[in-house]
Amino acid sequence: MNREFGAAVMERKARGLRMKSIVILATLLGFWIFAIASRAPTTVAFMNKEGKRVLTLDYEAASYFAEGLAAVNRGGKWGYVDRRGVLIVPPTFAEAGPFRDGLSMVVHHGKVGYIGHKGDFAISPQFERGADFSDGLAAVSVAGRYGYIDIGGKILIPLQFEAAGEFHDGLAAVKLRGAGAAKWGYVDRTGTLVIPARFTMAGRFSDGVAAVKAQSGGELWGFIDKSGNFVIPPRFSEAGILADGLAPVRLAAGTEGSALTTALLPEGDPQNVWGFMDARGTLAIAPRFQQAGPFSQGLAAARSRNKWGYIDKQGKWSITPQFDEAREFREGFALVAVRSAAGRTSYGYIDMLGRYVIKPQSGVVNASHFSEGLASLTVIRRWYERLSPLS
Repeated sequence: MNREFGAAVMERKARGLRMKSIVILATLLGFWIFAIASRAPTTVAFMNKEGKRVLTLDYEAASYFAEGLAAVNRGGKWGYVDRRGVLIVPPTFAEAGPFRDGLSMVVHHGKVGYIGHKGDFAISPQFERGADFSDGLAAVSVAGRYGYIDIGGKILIPLQFEAAGEFHDGLAAVKLRGAGAAKWGYVDRTGTLVIPARFTMAGRFSDGVAAVKAQSGGELWGFIDKSGNFVIPPRFSEAGILADGLAPVRLAAGTEGSALTTALLPEGDPQNVWGFMDARGTLAIAPRFQQAGPFSQGLAAARSRNKWGYIDKQGKWSITPQFDEAREFREGFALVAVRSAAGRTSYGYIDMLGRYVIKPQSGVVNASHFSEGLASLTVIRRWYERLSPLS
């Protein structure tokens, strides 16, 4: 698995979704879905929160449900099924995303367009790249320039940026080239550059602040408000999204607190000192973790002595470190993985008390978070036929 932690701007193709958008990651292990390359025949199972299989479908892969539909893949093409497993949109697209604001981004004949719930094009395929809708707008590009469209397909913000992220809290990060190297700033929904492009990297706003990397700050991360003023000066080597009033941060070597906690880490690596900061810039949870993700539903995944567990907002272990991989909680459940002595990885789901609702299963090649009460598992068929009880 490719792991990305802390704040990072990524150009992503998640599950084949064609997009260039900004993603601030202090999320664990990348995106919402584990994906492991496999050419073996597979079966898709949708699980409910009691760990029961409610749908078993003959597809090669599947996403989570969004607005009542889930993307499914057969023969390398994507379509959509409803919660009964009925095929609503036949597999005809090279790539397909989740529905948002009634539309889903798809790739058809090499171009990005957007379809409605019945599979008809609401916005014809015409863009080189496109992102999901967020706050009623989606970033798209033509000839390497990015702008934003509304749900009617009208270009509201002209195609003028080198890269563009999703709107959150009314602002989106965009990349502009001036006299020197391209820098990141923020536009509002009218396209006005409300925060000048002066950052080397920039993340999305959450709870009124955004993590940015400033060259003037020695390539360290800090947090700005919606006026572009630093509310927390650059002093972190990485910084994640502020959620539930706290943000995971990695202390730069030589900063206050980093040397004190190095001895607690088995690697003894001062570059891997993670803690949690509040909106005032105070280290609310002492930096003592190898890695850490954002808070979700009152818990955050954290890694200590090479195992993942979950801490509460006081920094106490709510679920002791025992997993080899861990995701944030969604709808009260989290996707986790354990690895055997032989190196075989199994995936399961736990509740907020750390109890398995779906025991770790071998042969899983894709697994989504819970959404709309269900999670999808794509399992190699020879394993699926001999699965152990799932709960």
